[in-house]
Amino acid sequence: MNIIKRIALVLALALNMAHLFADKQIGLVSDFVKDESDIVRLFVDIDNVPALIVKEEREGLISTIKEYFVIYGKEKMGPFDYVRSLKFLPDGKTLAYSVNIDEKHYLYVGKEKVGPFDYVGKSTFSPDGKTLVCSAQIGEKWYLYVGKEKVGPFDDVDYLTFSPDGKTLVYNAKIDGKYYLYVGKERVGPFDYVDYLTFSPDGKTLVYNA
Repeated sequence: MNIIKRIALVLALALNMAHLFADKQIGLVSDFVKDESDIVRLFVDIDNVPALIVKEEREGLISTIKEYFVIYGKEKMGPFDYVRSLKFLPDGKTLAYSVNIDEKHYLYVGKEKVGPFDYVGKSTFSPDGKTLVCSAQIGEKWYLYVGKEKVGPFDDVDYLTFSPDGKTLVYNAKIDGKYYLYVGKERVGPFDYVDYLTFSPDGKTLVYNA
């Protein structure tokens, strides 16, 4: 067997193995997936159970209707107009993602649905994975959601950062053209701008640029 044929055989075997691996992963949700080309994104949890974003198309009266679904194990969530920012919580099994439904935005954490919003901005979790923090826009204003708490309104909110021990949340917010630094419930400022918020490794010192 010459070298070209040997290379071709190795490549063919590699492609077959990759296909078999994909079939094994996707096999858990094969009843929901009509065609592998419908899969937009594929994620895997700590137990190798796949989580998929899947796009389905159907013909309407005047257009082709596109719908998106989230499939995790044996569950199928949707339809949604769009799905983005899918991620696992630190426990490796709980999904969080944002969706569009009828021109409104919602945030899902597991089976819990939060919203509606005009837009969902940045999100993060506390170090222990138990508290979701996200910024969301309602009308022209921004709000910060921390678990069941809500603060705002702000003109903008950014740099959501937890201290290493998870006990303090810091962020910056814009109010009437000025920026403020929030450290838990304490507000510092105003500044013309404030960014690059970070804690020292021991969590005792907050460093920022203002």
